[in-house]
Amino acid sequence: MLTKRFILFAFLIILVTVSGWWLGGLSVPKSDLLHDESNESPSENVLPPIEPVANRLTWFYAGTGPGASLAAIQQEMTWASQAKIHNIILTVPVHELNQLTPVLRELLASLDNVHQLVLDIDLDMPQERNDSWLEYARIRVAAILEAVSKANTDINVHGVILSAGLHRAWIHPVKITENNSLSQPQIDSQPITEDRITDEIDSLSLSLHRSLPDLEIYIPYRLPAPNDPPSVGPNWEQLCASTITGFVFTVLPQDRGLGKSGHPHAPVQSALRAGKKWIYLDETHTGIEIDASQEVAYPPALNMEVLMRIYQRNLGHAFLQNGTLALSDPEGNGNLHHPEFWNSFSEFSILQYRPYEPMPLRELVVVVDPTLSNTNSNTLLHEQLRSINHTGLSLEVVATSDLLSENPPQAPLYLLVTPLNLSQDKIISLHTLFASQEAVVVWITDPNAVPQDQPTEYLQLLTGIKSELQMGEFNLRARYPVKGHWTEKDETYGTDLNSLRRIILNDTDVDVLLHYADDVPCGVIKPQPGGWTSVHIAVPFVTPSILLEITELLEVPVAITRIGTKVHPLSIHQPPFLLLHAPDTEEYFFELGQPYNVKDIFDPDAGWPSKMTLTLPMRLGETRLLHMKSDLPLDNN
Repeated sequence: MLTKRFILFAFLIILVTVSGWWLGGLSVPKSDLLHDESNESPSENVLPPIEPVANRLTWFYAGTGPGASLAAIQQEMTWASQAKIHNIILTVPVHELNQLTPVLRELLASLDNVHQLVLDIDLDMPQERNDSWLEYARIRVAAILEAVSKANTDINVHGVILSAGLHRAWIHPVKITENNSLSQPQIDSQPITEDRITDEIDSLSLSLHRSLPDLEIYIPYRLPAPNDPPSVGPNWEQLCASTITGFVFTVLPQDRGLGKSGHPHAPVQSALRAGKKWIYLDETHTGIEIDASQEVAYPPALNMEVLMRIYQRNLGHAFLQNGTLALSDPEGNGNLHHPEFWNSFSEFSILQYRPYEPMPLRELVVVVDPTLSNTNSNTLLHEQLRSINHTGLSLEVVATSDLLSENPPQAPLYLLVTPLNLSQDKIISLHTLFASQEAVVVWITDPNAVPQDQPTEYLQLLTGIKSELQMGEFNLRARYPVKGHWTEKDETYGTDLNSLRRIILNDTDVDVLLHYADDVPCGVIKPQPGGWTSVHIAVPFVTPSILLEITELLEVPVAITRIGTKVHPLSIHQPPFLLLHAPDTEEYFFELGQPYNVKDIFDPDAGWPSKMTLTLPMRLGETRLLHMKSDLPLDNN
């Protein structure tokens, strides 16, 4: 088992090295691509030709509805152009069917054929739809496109974002019956189901592509989130198989701030694997706005240097995860009305959109079920996605359907957020995949998210580990019983809120990883038939420290290891890049596994030649995007 893992690890290192040599050294900030020639030294720079406008990494997004300031948006668009940002997204708020708002009409008239235009069209999905709604949506989109072509005959609409429903993401609330169970709302005797919503989206997309085959069509989407009402949304697997071009993903408000993770709340790599593009809609609130007298009002505590750390983090997410970043003035009232902001972004024009190329191996594959939506499972999902982005592991976030596909993602480590709604045949297929990888599989179960009609026998079938559901009043904090590399002896984590249920893991021939306060096991490790290893953790989420301890205990190969401080920075490793964002002012230490020449893309003066270990003092919210080029000859890897 270990031999195969080390072979996989060696292959990953070779792939990282080859990628590093291919992408090469970092250019100066005025260039437009990262580029390298095999015979140049690490300090040499090559200025390649500028990529076409359509390949730009960064977009500008502006709202044009009530309260939007024409002067503010026009100035922001001018600054955006000076920063080499020519891709523009303009909202089309609900108005008369074929009428544009005055602000939108003026903005369209000011564009020229240098710009790529995308329209975010609000389809005004009513709470109580009827069968005529889909025809209304088709007519509205066609009428808007015709009105835009009349407003400016020199521009073509590059794409549309079709927005509707709760959070603009085609989510439809469901009703609660008197016995507190969920029921689908009935409209014209037809339930609003995942399949129906997805069919509506695909029907709109097909209709548009018949007349405009090159039009890019995007759908806002996000996974269920804490505090969401019970709801139903589109079927993720069917969306990925539909004719849409891609998705608009957002960050939850609690993850946007300085020092936070800033991760898109979505299965990003699942979309990429399906050939879809994605846009990171950056909704960071700056506090800048145009007041009633049309003067720019700046918040007293505005610190542009600190604010830029957040935008650097978000740009790094989009760059590393093969997306595009949409800098947003969502209300069109001057949220980005600051020349220093745009001057800073002009320095990042070195970064370009990176088309997705699947890696044959990641260190971690995180698997989510987009179909599940209830208060407890939503919270578990959010906490786990936030946690894994602080491990420093190269990872993919995919859906359960990806694991069951003909070409499933491969890794030495999988993490699945349960409960999963899978048949016995599908569970057997998963276990066969895990056995083929001799993988370590971590299952995270919140006892309050397990359906009451789902017996623990199902969890045993899923995880390969016996468990028992206990009713009562319990504290779900977990205790790590020994001192590790990232945890102290008897260190605890979890919630202090009491729970009316808990899961105890009472199997035999297991190694205990975690205990409840009363020493009952809540995290155990058990080898499985076929050569894979199951790790079941029956508390609401796993911290970066515990997940890294698992990689150490079970000898999961890891390319980059963070040591020292117990504070985990945001660490997104997509070879040959590493994105870091500090949650606190600390000195962070990294073991790189082999010598690298390291440069910081966001700070061209910062570089570390031939380093196997790296020490980085970082301030709260500081962002670094490291480009790591192997210092070893190819024949020595």
